[in-house]
Amino acid sequence: MNSWLRHMMAALQTEAGREMVRLAAQRLATALEAAGTLSLPDVARRLGTHRVTVWRWVRRGRMPAVRVGHHYRVPRDIVEAMLAPVGVATGGEWRCPAPECPAAYTTAAALAAHLVLAHH
Repeated sequence: MNSWLRHMMAALQTEAGREMVRLAAQRLATALEAAGTLSLPDVARRLGTHRVTVWRWVRRGRMPAVRVGHHYRVPRDIVEAMLAPVGVATGGEWRCPAPECPAAYTTAAALAAHLVLAHH
């Protein structure tokens, strides 16, 4: 087999590999959306904040997220809990709206995580 033909076969194999990776990434993104997760830009739009702010919350552990490759995904329940109306007590505490639950947190993200994990 001549070198040109070997080169062309290698190029086709490389391109086929890239296409397989692209298709797998699309399937994964579809599965994550179906599982109820949001990308950081989607979270930022819903919360009315900048995407970098949401990224900082995730990096600092203030918002639970799953890392997928180079991207983070946030459970939709967390964002919906953050948007739900809750009573804010004096002193900057976020109180759980469930009547039987005495939990109070210092950040809305911590309360959101509590609502999803304890009352879902």
